Amino acid sequence: MLKTYSDFIEYINQYKIVPFSKILEGFDSLGDLTNENNWHTGIDSSDPWRWKDIAAQRKDCAYGCMLGGKKGFVSIDILPIFYAAFAPVAGIDDIYMSGKLSKTTYDAWKRIYKAGEIAIFDLRVDMGVTKKKGASTLDASLRDLQQMMFISICASRQKINKQGLPYGWRSNVYSTFERWAGAKIVEDAKNYDKDEAQNIVLDTITDNFSVDKGNLKKLFKL
Repeated sequence: MLKTYSDFIEYINQYKIVPFSKILEGFDSLGDLTNENNWHTGIDSSDPWRWKDIAAQRKDCAYGCMLGGKKGFVSIDILPIFYAAFAPVAGIDDIYMSGKLSKTTYDAWKRIYKAGEIAIFDLRVDMGVTKKKGASTLDASLRDLQQMMFISICASRQKINKQGLPYGWRSNVYSTFERWAGAKIVEDAKNYDKDEAQNIVLDTITDNFSVDKGNLKKLFKL
């Protein structure tokens, strides 16, 4: 069992690609690997719920909806290969112009790009979204942008009240993937053919976990 943040990062560096919660049988997730009593304590060193936020902020590993749209972690050393495997060849402007990207998704991307980084609650205000109007559509757009490696979760943040004090639950902060990961990750990805990279990702997971490759292909839509 993983007990500390250091244990968690050591595990990610060893196993490379790990789900946040259960996705497929045999594909051990963070939830499977930790004691449920340690969750949501707010203690950074031992609360698995906090580890995803800390890892993203420290850039110890990538975190987001990257595993076929499901949440998971990818180690820094395999990240260029993962990016080569799943980032589209075409740029986001071309994808939008071809009709393969919704206006909400494209608008969200532009606002994240312009802001540098932005918390989800500020993005909702910026886009005129409320919980009752447009929230689920925006959430789906952010998931799609993460899956396509256009954006990344880079931190978490609380809202600030009129007295300048933080309050409420922490929420995701987004930036473009390249801004978070750095240009070298994207440049290194060019050393891999997409098919080659996808096969490396699949082999890495099946080498480390007792998961069916056919189910993995369905997860990643390959």
